[in-house]
Amino acid sequence: MLGKFFKKRYNDIGDSMRVAVFSDIHGNVRALQAILEDIHQDSFDAIYYLGDAIGLGPKPKECLELLKSSGVEMILGNHELYYLHGTAIDDTIDSTQMTHYQYIKSIVGEEWREYLKQCPLWIEQKWHGKTFLFQHFFQKKEHSSYPFQNLGVIHQDVESLLHHDYTFIGHQHQAFTLEGEKMLIDVGSSGCTKEQETSYTILSIDSTISVEKKTVPYDRQKLIEDFQERDYPNRNFIAKTFFGISLD
Repeated sequence: MLGKFFKKRYNDIGDSMRVAVFSDIHGNVRALQAILEDIHQDSFDAIYYLGDAIGLGPKPKECLELLKSSGVEMILGNHELYYLHGTAIDDTIDSTQMTHYQYIKSIVGEEWREYLKQCPLWIEQKWHGKTFLFQHFFQKKEHSSYPFQNLGVIHQDVESLLHHDYTFIGHQHQAFTLEGEKMLIDVGSSGCTKEQETSYTILSIDSTISVEKKTVPYDRQKLIEDFQERDYPNRNFIAKTFFGISLD
């Protein structure tokens, strides 16, 4: 079982709200540090992290530690599910990826199991008469040990998947916004960045509702050093493909 499936709150408040949202840090603790420092210099009523703290990057355990200590509300991504339930839940995982995820599980250790089991797959809210959904990605209608739909669904009739006024997702790493009767906000990956900057999304709710992305610089040189200090399966390919770092 996947622990708590959701947190349905639906507190229809009338006060103004500011919410920080980001996703897919993927072991890039340097970008995570920059985001949280910026967030904590401001005033937010909630901070939602949409999953995939671990996997790919060199500091998965450190990312979990920082998210937990910062009081961020964490939602499970597919990489957390691989840690909790193994890669057999996803039939798209090949042998090379499986070796990487086995390494991630070994480096994170077993002590994070109970914490992650308590994290939800999604959070629903209702503010100012509008409904908001925060999740890692679109989920299957039927119960499944691997709940997420194929990435290709965003290139199909995505509007039919929107059942809330505002839906926030991550997972596929490229940020975009779809505006219509209902709004879809893909916040992208805050960790798999090939630039000197990372970003997070700010949801502001008052007499109007606005969504904007804020860019913040981070110490990319330290990220490079993190990769150099920690060798692991498929590291060079991952560093180049997802972070734009050549270690050869």
